[in-house]
Amino acid sequence: MTSYKATQVIPSCNVTKPLLEDLEGYIVRKAGEITGQEPDELKRHYGIVIQDSRGEEGLNSMSEYRRNQFPDDIRRVRLGFAGYGEPSVRIWVSFGLDKASSEVGVQITAPNAKELALVVIGEIGYILKEYRNVNFIFSDRYEYLSICVLSGTFVYGFMSAINLLFKQRVPDLFDAAFYLLFLASFIYFVLRRFNRYSMFDTRKNGSATKTIRWILSGVGGVLVFGVLAMYLRKFVFNI
Repeated sequence: MTSYKATQVIPSCNVTKPLLEDLEGYIVRKAGEITGQEPDELKRHYGIVIQDSRGEEGLNSMSEYRRNQFPDDIRRVRLGFAGYGEPSVRIWVSFGLDKASSEVGVQITAPNAKELALVVIGEIGYILKEYRNVNFIFSDRYEYLSICVLSGTFVYGFMSAINLLFKQRVPDLFDAAFYLLFLASFIYFVLRRFNRYSMFDTRKNGSATKTIRWILSGVGGVLVFGVLAMYLRKFVFNI
């Protein structure tokens, strides 16, 4: 027999009860296919841990979780199967607030261990695909770029504002582009505060999402109509 272990960062996801139920059904079923164990035996080796700011809650199945949403102070959810023998299988999935704590892992000892492990990771990735979001853009890799953009556009905007004030000229498209870029960078930092890598289904996150959508809609409307009004004034009414 050969042994193979693989881990992979999972995409940023909206973590809901249906997602965890889908993963639970797949992991238990796949572990049964590999080990040949009976369903009752498989369930003994499966578990879920929900971690919040006060501690950890252990479950044997998502069917034991009676609440409709997760607590507002949730930090992490880990679920997995660990069955030892020949063949042996470990499958786990972790959802955390940041990218570093969000991963899928497989460790298998079997005649075709590598092939089985890669299949499991690929199929779990397919399940996660339905629940993916774009919160990966708020990871550290993009934060440094946004800091540079925000700083540069702030300096340009300040100098441009002084120039417009004293020379009393109408802003051109170049000015408008930089103002929009500055605003986009500022909005990015605001959104990053509320959008974590794994977006858990909580009452707090639900309210924050609705508020953010309302604010973005308002800002977008002001921007669009403000820019249109400015250029209608200049090019249509010539004032």
